[in-house]
Amino acid sequence: MLRTLDAHVTEIPERPELSGVRRALVELAYFVLIGFFIWLAENVSTFFSIWRYPDQLGAWTMVHWSKWSSWSLLVVMTFTIVANLKHIKERVHIPA
Repeated sequence: MLRTLDAHVTEIPERPELSGVRRALVELAYFVLIGFFIWLAENVSTFFSIWRYPDQLGAWTMVHWSKWSSWSLLVVMTFTIVANLKHIKERVHIPA
């Protein structure tokens, strides 16, 4: 006689939801990575002379690391503004 495998199959537990703190840290890491890639694109653009900063007129130099944090902060602020505007849009009714 053949035995069925149904009796031996165990259910896989569902993945527990991430806690609020852990989720916020993951999102912050995403924002920092997005800022890094924008900073990297800025370096590539200045290297190929798509635009130049005043200190790059004589010869190309890498864009300073401090711009990475500026881009990351801009990404965080953009996501925060858009999220808040989304909630405002849900509360305001504009007749067509």
